[in-house]
Order: sequence, then C-alpha cells, then structure tokens
Amino acid sequence: MAEPGVDRLAILRSRLGAPRGSLIQAIDHLINLGLIRRSPGYGHPLRPEYLVNPRWQPVVAAAAKLAATAGRRDPELLYRKWSLPVLVSLHAGDRRFGEICAVLPAATDRAISIALRELVDAHLIRRRVNDSAPPAAEYSLHPSACTVARRTADLAATLCK
Repeated sequence: MAEPGVDRLAILRSRLGAPRGSLIQAIDHLINLGLIRRSPGYGHPLRPEYLVNPRWQPVVAAAAKLAATAGRRDPELLYRKWSLPVLVSLHAGDRRFGEICAVLPAATDRAISIALRELVDAHLIRRRVNDSAPPAAEYSLHPSACTVARRTADLAATLCK
C-alpha cells in the first residue's frame, strides 16, 4: 500500500500471499487503528478498496523505501516479527545486547540475536565491538534506517495513547 491510490483485497492477497481470513483480520485491525480506510469512491461492496490515511502516508513511504533498500538481499527482512521492534529499540541510541533484550521482554534472546544478525547483514544497523574486558558489542542504527525507526517509534507512541 506504499503507492498512492487504492488497493483491493485480492491485489493485497496476491502480493502478500496471505490467507484471506488473516488478511481481513489485519485490515480490520488497521482500520480500527486509523491507519487505513475504505475508499469512499467507486467500489463494489463485495470488492472493497482500501487507502492509507494521508496522515500515515509518510510513514508508509519511508517504510517502503527502507524495505526496498533491505530487500536487495532479503525482501522479507522487515516483515519478520522482531526486525522493526529491534530497529525502534535502537532509535533512542546505541545499545548493547542486554539492553535491547530489556526493552523487548517478549522476545527471546535467540529471536533478538537472529534479528540483529540479519539487520547487520542488511546494513540497517551497525555492530561495534568495544575494546573492553570482556569485549562488548554495541548496536546502532545505520543512517538509512534512522527515518523509518523514528517514524515507526512515533507511530507506536501515537497508537499507544
């Protein structure tokens, strides 16, 4: 839904490869959150069309740009469960692994480790090993991911009010 205009359920389903029921639940949830809306224009009741609310269009555009950047190596990277939460956790500044785990208590250490490795490989975050005893790795956002991390954090803050 990154491109301006309407999307039909069938088009979204073919793009995402998602089961119809799951996609309808996700769309209903996004409508309840105010992120998307049904198109007020022409549309058959059995083939509804959806639009991103103009307020959230910059977030969607930034996410699409980041997904395209990350997608060169792994098109599904940002759609994985912990990729965006890890990016947002680094929005506040550099963090060590334990600090990321503390910010994301629902995630397992393994899930965070995998997400960090994939994000580093995609050049969306940087890993720097400090010369301390014992050595400690710090993670920070790559400049290409800063905009999406900031906007995603803003979106999460707005939705949680």
